[in-house]
Amino acid sequence: MNSRQTDTVTRVDIRLPNHLYSQIQSIAIAHFNAKIHHRSNKPEVSPTILELIQIGIAHIESNLPVTDKSEADELKKQISDLDMRLKEVESKLSGINLIDI
Repeated sequence: MNSRQTDTVTRVDIRLPNHLYSQIQSIAIAHFNAKIHHRSNKPEVSPTILELIQIGIAHIESNLPVTDKSEADELKKQISDLDMRLKEVESKLSGINLIDI
């Protein structure tokens, strides 16, 4: 390990276009209630950048094709089970007048 790395984190330097950095600052304030740095009076964006990276990774992984046939079969079974449960709920709700609720 060096001075930029510990057991749990690695410090990296990145260069962001100014317009992208401004967007991240806006997101930090609006969606993540970012703390304002006591010296610069700017929002702290590191937690927001980490969250945006995690969201991006999750999105990419969710759109990857399933190549393992056993996983595909399991997913099909789970979807079928969920579809059956949804139909049961729909049939139960069909007799309920939602205006009275």
